[in-house]
Amino acid sequence: PNKDKIELVTMDMWQPYRDAVRDILPQATVVIDRFHVIRLAVQGMDTVRKETRAHLTARQVRTLKRDRYILFHRKHELNEQDQFILDTWIGQFPMLGKAYELKEQFCDLWNIQSRYEAEERYEDWKERIPDVLQPAFKPLTTAVGNWKGEIFAWWDKPVTNAYTEALA
Repeated sequence: PNKDKIELVTMDMWQPYRDAVRDILPQATVVIDRFHVIRLAVQGMDTVRKETRAHLTARQVRTLKRDRYILFHRKHELNEQDQFILDTWIGQFPMLGKAYELKEQFCDLWNIQSRYEAEERYEDWKERIPDVLQPAFKPLTTAVGNWKGEIFAWWDKPVTNAYTEALA
């Protein structure tokens, strides 16, 4: 009842959800929960992390102790020691550093106030992905290509489905 009064639907990127909303709630604006989009950026960076580790000696791997923890966190969340470790890794493994930088820049999009500016900055970000890192970030760039309207709708209606997902 009253489905015509539903204005917003927030969800993850699953085509059957989008199809159902379009069929049943055509007046509703679909907003992709930013967590799901950001997770793809983290996964892109993590792909590079795993590829980097795969080509290292056992001794080099030991120098990357706690790498997953440090790399998954935002730079501003790291303490001074972890920041130093990160800077050391970036010096030793430039592609890993570039992947981390790309992850950070992508996450920074959600600090922008304007949808238009966020879309422009995304396009600039996408153009700065080096060819060698394109495959790692392909799931993200493909998802944004397929769901651009719903992803960038967040800047018009910043909603999340975190509460409902926490219940599951």
